[in-house]
Amino acid sequence: MANLIEPNGNVTEIEPKNGTDFTLDEMCDHIGCSTIQISEGKDGKILVFDEEFFSRGDIENHHIYGMCVTEKNENGDSVLVPYLNHKATLEMAARLGPFTHNVICGKCLVCNSSQVL
Repeated sequence: MANLIEPNGNVTEIEPKNGTDFTLDEMCDHIGCSTIQISEGKDGKILVFDEEFFSRGDIENHHIYGMCVTEKNENGDSVLVPYLNHKATLEMAARLGPFTHNVICGKCLVCNSSQVL
């Protein structure tokens, strides 16, 4: 079993489509990105997240609003959405975590290394 952690704090349990391991395309689909980064997590887990979160063209004004980005909702209205993922950042291994100024932004997949092809 793996967890998908969203910036708003929601955690969803997910499984690979084949029941054993995630493909690159699957991880990208869950996270909503095209380039992933893998980092060491706590308790032998790994963290998979968006390598180029701030480089994406669909995120506007992230530097202006601090911990939020401006995105369009289903009605086309601009809304502020949190991007800093506190829960996922706290899942990083202590030597990599928030006290070293490393943070995770956007969605994050937390799983066992054996679940990644």
